[in-house]
Amino acid sequence: MVRVNPGLEVGGHRSLATGARWSKFGLPPRRALTLLRELKGSLEAVGFHMHIGSQIMDVKPYDLALSIMARLLREERVPVIDIGGGLGVPYEGGRPFPLKEFSSIVCAFAESTGVILFLETGRFIVANAGYLLTRVNYVKEVDSTTWALVDAGMNDFLRVALYGAKHRIINLDERGRTRKYRVAGPVCETADEFGEHELPEVKEGDYLAILDVGAYGFSMASRYNLRPLPAVVGVINGQVRLLRRRETFKEAIFPP
Repeated sequence: MVRVNPGLEVGGHRSLATGARWSKFGLPPRRALTLLRELKGSLEAVGFHMHIGSQIMDVKPYDLALSIMARLLREERVPVIDIGGGLGVPYEGGRPFPLKEFSSIVCAFAESTGVILFLETGRFIVANAGYLLTRVNYVKEVDSTTWALVDAGMNDFLRVALYGAKHRIINLDERGRTRKYRVAGPVCETADEFGEHELPEVKEGDYLAILDVGAYGFSMASRYNLRPLPAVVGVINGQVRLLRRRETFKEAIFPP
């Protein structure tokens, strides 16, 4: 397959715009078509592939990208079109991705072209299946800011520091009046924080849950600052199971 770059700058962050003209991915449509034709003599030409970006909350970019794919198909028939993924998740709450509208556009494309259609919808499926549980080490006030400093950091969950993402947080020890807290981790980076949140009164020892970390959570975790990788716990058929134990400090220094 040949990857097409449709020249659409979309996605929840500049680093997620994988279909923009300035992106390193793929080739412009005409060059992709030329390459596919050149390779047909020695390789099986299965089709075209694209991935226009991640964390997309609107169907219009997909409609535009599919129209580009349709034009390519009118010039070169291939059996498969892979339109990638990128279906967004409402991390901060609010309107979900319009799946029914997206389905109508995609199905109409598949029916009109007769191709086999591939979709890559990983984040959309698994994001809300994961939570990051963290304990509050201490609470402090500096000027007008109240900090809730927790034992999870950017090494455990990088999306917030990397993309400026905002994930909802809940206090599992809910009590008292709600107030604003800036939740931050123990890593020696200013970027090591999870943003400002309205939470019921937070005290040392409370447990907070950062929501929707099933996608790009543990898979992007690291041992930065010599911090051992966290444990992974699953709920399978109603039973709590330890899927991966927490690393020891020695294992963080000398990974097995």
